[in-house]
Amino acid sequence: MKNIIPQIKKIFSKILRIPSSKITNKLSYVKSDKWDSVNHMTIVSEIEKKFKIHILMKDVIAMETFGKSITITNKYLKKKLKIKR
Repeated sequence: MKNIIPQIKKIFSKILRIPSSKITNKLSYVKSDKWDSVNHMTIVSEIEKKFKIHILMKDVIAMETFGKSITITNKYLKKKLKIKR
């Protein structure tokens, strides 16, 4: 599986309007004034479009850090690969 981090980092950077160099695994919904509920849903939507996946609401809620967003997206991409086989 290819490295999705740069692609997701680009989405976060665009939506939150912060340099990608400031985006670390610890970037969090709670600690960022730019990561509000509207931007959260926009990030999720962009990730879904980019990777052609549908993220369940329980996982949307769990995407509270950049690192967790990567982990959750990878989970859906692995499921998608299993279905294709």
